[in-house]
Amino acid sequence: MEKSVFVKKPPCIIRHPQHYTENEGESAMTIAILAHDSRKELALQFCTAYSGILSRNTVIATGTTGRMLAQTTGLPVHCYLSGKLGGIQQISSRVACDEVDLVLFFRDPLKVDASSLNEQNLLRLCDMHGVPIA
Repeated sequence: MEKSVFVKKPPCIIRHPQHYTENEGESAMTIAILAHDSRKELALQFCTAYSGILSRNTVIATGTTGRMLAQTTGLPVHCYLSGKLGGIQQISSRVACDEVDLVLFFRDPLKVDASSLNEQNLLRLCDMHGVPIA
């Protein structure tokens, strides 16, 4: 009897069809929203203006940004940890597992601190996995 060899891919590499849900004839996307402290107001204004579009998709965000977004717009937002406490890494892991379709990152270009490496990693992962980032 021949022994068959199967190479098992990690489950996060394959995007499952059930990841997409039908919503008014469109496939719902998972949209990640992050914002530096100095850009949170801009992020809230943007999300308020586009709340109609965001409401048809799944929104995830880092802690403070997500809570402010949910309070301001009334949208359901899945909040991860605060960015500095690991939220950026949590969202990066979702990007690496092909579970995020779009990243909206409201960055302060003058901000440089220890979490900058995590942010660079997020940008790199988005590039590697073909996830648009704005």
